[in-house]
Amino acid sequence: MKPLRLTRYLSLLMVGGVTVVASGCSGSAGAEVTGTVRFEGQPLKGGKITFYHPHQPGRNVSAYIQPDGTYRILEVPYGQVKVTVVALPPKKKDRHGKGPAPAPLPAIPLKYTDPATTDLLCPVRHATQTCDIDLSS
Repeated sequence: MKPLRLTRYLSLLMVGGVTVVASGCSGSAGAEVTGTVRFEGQPLKGGKITFYHPHQPGRNVSAYIQPDGTYRILEVPYGQVKVTVVALPPKKKDRHGKGPAPAPLPAIPLKYTDPATTDLLCPVRHATQTCDIDLSS
């Protein structure tokens, strides 16, 4: 009788282990979204981009925009997300603040900086995807 109990216990343990592994791979944490932010057709040389999920407050995710206008955000919630962009000067090159002077930042319209007024949307549907952002005056 003991071997039968051990076999049953191991079978239950294996089923439970498969369930845990399968639930951990569901991808519910979110997607990886990459893209380029442009203002008036030119890459935005510095700033911050934030994705807001309309049905999950507090699930906002952000990334800094690189000098070439690109960004990469991990764990973006799935669904139609609102996007805001704020122009920020690029980070200094070294810890002593030495490096080239930052270029003047463009005057991005205020509507793009606030989740209540932005009209920028990105449908997040895949585990990895691209969402390019084009801003205009």
